[in-house]
Amino acid sequence: GINAEYMGIPSFIERQKKMNSRQAASQPPKARVLSAIYSYLVNNGFSEAAESIQQQSDVEFEFDEDNDADMLMTAIALYDDNKSSTTSDNSRDDHLKIQDLMHELSLVPSVACSRLSDSLNFHTSNIIAVDFSSDEEKAICASGSVDKTVKIVDVDSNSQLHNIDFGGPVLDIHFHPTQRSLLLACGMNGHHQVIDFSASDPVLQDFRDHTKYVICGRWSPLGDYFATASHDHTFKVYSKVGEDQNYRMVHSYECMDNVEALVWQNDYTLLVSIRGDNCLHAYDVTTFRETTKYNMNSFGDNHVSFTALALSVSPDRRYLLVSTDTHRLILFMLGTNKQVRNFYGVVNDGFSLPRHCWSNCSRYIYSTSQDKTVVCFDISSGKIAHVLAGHENTVRDVCHHKKRNLLLSCSFDHTVKVWIPVQ
Repeated sequence: GINAEYMGIPSFIERQKKMNSRQAASQPPKARVLSAIYSYLVNNGFSEAAESIQQQSDVEFEFDEDNDADMLMTAIALYDDNKSSTTSDNSRDDHLKIQDLMHELSLVPSVACSRLSDSLNFHTSNIIAVDFSSDEEKAICASGSVDKTVKIVDVDSNSQLHNIDFGGPVLDIHFHPTQRSLLLACGMNGHHQVIDFSASDPVLQDFRDHTKYVICGRWSPLGDYFATASHDHTFKVYSKVGEDQNYRMVHSYECMDNVEALVWQNDYTLLVSIRGDNCLHAYDVTTFRETTKYNMNSFGDNHVSFTALALSVSPDRRYLLVSTDTHRLILFMLGTNKQVRNFYGVVNDGFSLPRHCWSNCSRYIYSTSQDKTVVCFDISSGKIAHVLAGHENTVRDVCHHKKRNLLLSCSFDHTVKVWIPVQ
């Protein structure tokens, strides 16, 4: 039934959390540190280590999954930010520049999408991917599902326009940046297809160059290239041939492990995330060479504590957002390894496949969370602005309209939800 937490109804759990928070605040610093470590260990499955701390200390612990564990990660992130901002004059200048940018964002007159407006119910199984067309006036979306179809839907009228047989479960969808009816669909069967839903035969090209899941596909900003990432340890780059909408593979890159995500830093530079690697790798697709690496660790060390599972560039082309397989999203200045913000509040782990998107004004980000919600963060403040609750199962993808203030989320509950601002 009804989720008391999101309906604003007091519950025993909420009262208990408040009591635990008051008790924690009254504890001495040593006890609070140990309590945070204990909660983090329990929350991440290190039960033996947690029991050892309990036995060797004289502190009586109260496990608080939501407060203590997140508090520890937030404290570390704040420490990292403070350390990096005070180590040199250049770092201090960077810190002041970031503060100015965040203040500038806070002045953007925009309201986040937080009200459930409609539900699109056209699939018969788990929906994995959703994206808006680049059409700036209409709200046309494509969704891909385990039911092996791509559905083209008019969101405003809640009507299905096209049903396209993909031939396997669809894992990712990305619309061309300028061709409104052209999209790239990637599948669990190792295929990826260039689809034009306005054509009588919509599947223009069916590529079978990968040998395992194609987890991600992205068009370049100009649409002259697209790239695909796979669990066959490769990513491949395709280039447009002539004036027709035909593409051919121009290069294949071998990696040490699964390629989990990619995004275009600019028209000809591709950023790639590889499992088990603490760096993002930048490749020039015109020379087929790696040009640089961006270390995602704030101290510059090579310890691998997370994998980047989703990458995106902000609409204003200033920032890079990274979703990780921990309870954390990281915001970087684009083209650097400078961390602007760390966001906590989503529920993700090593078995999750988080996805996120930007509002078209670049002020808000929306992230999937394993607790069946979408979490909206205000980048200017670094805080949670809204928690969008409405799905009945895992939320798998989100997308925002290019011009209109309209958000979509898709889920294993077989629906695509439509979200709008509260008027």
